[in-house]
Amino acid sequence: MKLALQLSPLVFVRPGELRHMEWEEVNFENALWSIPPEKMKMREPHLVPLSRQSIKILEELKKTDRHG
Repeated sequence: MKLALQLSPLVFVRPGELRHMEWEEVNFENALWSIPPEKMKMREPHLVPLSRQSIKILEELKKTDRHG
């Protein structure tokens, strides 16, 4: 929970979009999170550039995620 709260202001997406993020959507090499249209309010795909800080938090989250 703490890491998700730290990530939220860095990616600036709705809480539900962050909560339903899937690891397949995150490209760590290109520092990009591709949110598919079906998860977006306007039904348009959304690309979220990821800062170094965001990548670090996501890597920590992935370590603790039993599905990751």
